[in-house]
Amino acid sequence: MLFVFLTLTFSRFYANNYSDSPMWSILSYLGQAPLNFNQYGLDAGGTRHGDRTMNYFKVLLGLNPPQDYYAVRKKYAYLKMDDSCFYTFVGDFTLDFGPIVALIIFVIFSLLVTRLIRTNQGKISFHKLLLVYFCACVCSQGSMYLFYYSFVQNFTMVVFLLMFIILWVDYGIHYKSRRCIFKKEAVRKRKKVKFRIKLSRMA
Repeated sequence: MLFVFLTLTFSRFYANNYSDSPMWSILSYLGQAPLNFNQYGLDAGGTRHGDRTMNYFKVLLGLNPPQDYYAVRKKYAYLKMDDSCFYTFVGDFTLDFGPIVALIIFVIFSLLVTRLIRTNQGKISFHKLLLVYFCACVCSQGSMYLFYYSFVQNFTMVVFLLMFIILWVDYGIHYKSRRCIFKKEAVRKRKKVKFRIKLSRMA
């Protein structure tokens, strides 16, 4: 993954003749986000009230948040930091809701996901794997940049949720039906064994 990251960065900056060297850009990508978060992530002088991370959810609730990046930056120009720089996906939530509410969101989400992705006899079903994939995308895409599923990408989260629910329900139905079949087969086998024992005793 690091090799791909380095290759794309070098090719991008060499192809476009940027004045900054590719190595400087790599160091900036790797180090910018945690430094910015450390400086202003927990105290940027206010919050954005979910206008970035939950933008389209607010629209569905009948609210009227800014519709793009520039409008959000203009509305919250008084903040010490905006999404023109990188500050990790955690910073997006702390800037939107404040550090305390963001911590509560992450704790609840972590506990819920941990409970939902428990393996069954060392096996993980597809709907649980989908949830693991979503969490991996959030962490890998947002660890050095921003929260990827903002604005119109809120619908991507909705699609993930719907797919998870559909596959979960489908798995539950088939799993219960298989358990019923296995139970019936086990009962039949026990009856056959008892019948054979009776015949052997009578003989």
